[in-house]
Amino acid sequence: MSMGPLDKARDLVDDLRHLPDQRKHDMRHADALERSRGLGRPRVALIMCAGTVCHSFYAAARLRTLIAGTPLADMVVQTEGDNLVHRASGPAHDVAAARGVVLLAPTDAPVPEGVAPDLLLVMGEAQALSSKGRWSVDPSRIFILGDFDPLAIRHRELSEPEDGDAEMYEASYERIDRCLQTLVSALLSGV
Repeated sequence: MSMGPLDKARDLVDDLRHLPDQRKHDMRHADALERSRGLGRPRVALIMCAGTVCHSFYAAARLRTLIAGTPLADMVVQTEGDNLVHRASGPAHDVAAARGVVLLAPTDAPVPEGVAPDLLLVMGEAQALSSKGRWSVDPSRIFILGDFDPLAIRHRELSEPEDGDAEMYEASYERIDRCLQTLVSALLSGV
């Protein structure tokens, strides 16, 4: 289906709005790599997302898989969404299942009061800022997951394609996988 003039205009405005993030990505990527290499072996990783929480569940399951059998295998990986009502659409589940991940309702025990994660992964800048006050986490241990993307980006934030189609979820999960693989490689190089 071809895009109409209004759709093209929206895409152009969106691209212009995210141009600063695109230009800063290489610098942010290098910073995320350097900071993550200096973390040592995190004990608790917390992944937060906003919206349908399919991103945090997907990312947590993938991160657990990536660290299995490595020196990071004992790291506890937990999820917490800003909206804990799990209402991901059918395509979110179907695409995740095709990638070997089953999206389930929240099963992680909440992070206990007073226990700060050693590694906090968020999907966007607003979440990173709000997390500083919510968790007693050194700001150097808070990362925007999209900053680990080794490819050029269109958006820094990993926004959930709520009510999106399978193609949108496939692209979103593919990006999460790239970011997590880069993160794990960086963590392992620092251990």
